[in-house]
Amino acid sequence: MKDNSSTQPDEFPELVQHKSCNARIYRQRHRDVYRYEVRYHDADGLPQRTTFASYQEARDTASALVRQLANGGLDMTTLRGKERFVYENALDLLRPTGLTLDAAVAQLAESMKILDGVASLREAAELTRRHRPKTAINISVQAVVDELVKAKEADGLSKLYQRDLRNRLGQFARFFRCPIGYITTPDIERFLRSLKVCRRTRKNFLTTIGTLLNFAKAQGHLPEDHPGVQRVAKQRNDPPNIGVLTPDEMARLLAAAKGEMLLALALGGFAGLRSAEIARLDWSFVKIEEGHIEVPGRIAKTGIRRLPPIADNLREWLRFQQKTSGPVCSYKNLPNQWLKLAKRVGVEWKRNALRHSFISYRVAITKNIPQTALEAGNSVAIIQQHYLKMVTESQAKAWFSIKPSPPTNVIDLPQAAAVPAQKETQVAACT
Repeated sequence: MKDNSSTQPDEFPELVQHKSCNARIYRQRHRDVYRYEVRYHDADGLPQRTTFASYQEARDTASALVRQLANGGLDMTTLRGKERFVYENALDLLRPTGLTLDAAVAQLAESMKILDGVASLREAAELTRRHRPKTAINISVQAVVDELVKAKEADGLSKLYQRDLRNRLGQFARFFRCPIGYITTPDIERFLRSLKVCRRTRKNFLTTIGTLLNFAKAQGHLPEDHPGVQRVAKQRNDPPNIGVLTPDEMARLLAAAKGEMLLALALGGFAGLRSAEIARLDWSFVKIEEGHIEVPGRIAKTGIRRLPPIADNLREWLRFQQKTSGPVCSYKNLPNQWLKLAKRVGVEWKRNALRHSFISYRVAITKNIPQTALEAGNSVAIIQQHYLKMVTESQAKAWFSIKPSPPTNVIDLPQAAAVPAQKETQVAACT
């Protein structure tokens, strides 16, 4: 038989006395455990009794009762009938929690004030249980950001992408210095509204935050049913500013560029490769003899392999520095390098100018939107919406006629007959 008491007398009932007042403690067997009952007469002389699970509780209560009775019973409230049953039942319900009755009532009152009638305390507790993570509930936003960056580094993603994660999510972590499980959809919207950026940049932030929250769910830092960024109100993007370079501007840039910078310009302007794709491209994927460049899915922005063609003029630019393997370009932030070059030669640089130029000139020549979309790794809808009729066909022919000037030590042999051809723009190439 289980005896859930502390040190107790050898015989019961036990008399507890103070001055002329007394109470008795009885021990009773209840199933497989003992329970203890305190019997006494209240200030009105009426018999009372209260049951306790442990001897020590009964002993403490009996001692307090006889002292209060001996002092006149001024601080005592006598409970009878239903009130007494409710009181004793409340103590039994609270016992597993370790809370006293007054502490439990205080927490209840505070919680109901916060809820303000929106939901019951049970509903609030159930909502918290569902949306709080099951593991590492106190892990901070910054700690999860650090985990994500390390994971992307281990996956071999580019330094530029890792830096973008650190910059964007670093701002997010500084805004929320709290466990990641505490962040809600309104919190994310509040952060986005605090950014003084254009709508496109705001969308980029939202995408990066979504990556962070999905990673947190995968690591068990957030519950699977966490909404992430799905419920964040979407905004329409600003209309893109499609700016293209003229053939003359491109020729001036190529004439001033050297080595890898020249190659990067040619690949961006005449094959439509993105700057990040150029930075990841290896010479083994440049198939000059086969007439195309292989952009593997692992280096493409969309993750989809594509084969942009090598135009005749691009073939001549590539042959200046053709290799069998190794990185085509070692610059990690090509847009910054292009901007510096453009300032040096007096060309007004436009965002994504090389890629915008390639798509605009290419679709003007091919008159084939799906083909151009496939070559550029873009969608038909985007090309229809933003790139049609940006340039004329004659301008497009001039663009793809920009070639390096022949070496000075090569002599042209006389030809039997002259063949009319498109006028070419020749540029002295610096290698």
